[in-house]
Amino acid sequence: MKLQIFYKADNHATTCHDLAIQDGGSPASFISPVVLLAKRISSALKLSPIIGDDGTQIWWRIPFWGRYREDVRFMIRLRPI
Repeated sequence: MKLQIFYKADNHATTCHDLAIQDGGSPASFISPVVLLAKRISSALKLSPIIGDDGTQIWWRIPFWGRYREDVRFMIRLRPI
């Protein structure tokens, strides 16, 4: 399962770009499983989607924290339970 790779990352934090290098795939291949997971969590816990400044839904923020690194790659980290 693609999402296990986030858990196995150092400190449970990595970028989709770094994962793609390890996996030999595309950074975008990690986006869809994250969105699907977030939607399942949202539905099960009856959470409202997080809405960004531009009015779009930001699903990754449900299971992850995120920030830009110095190299301008976006790092996401699994939220603690």
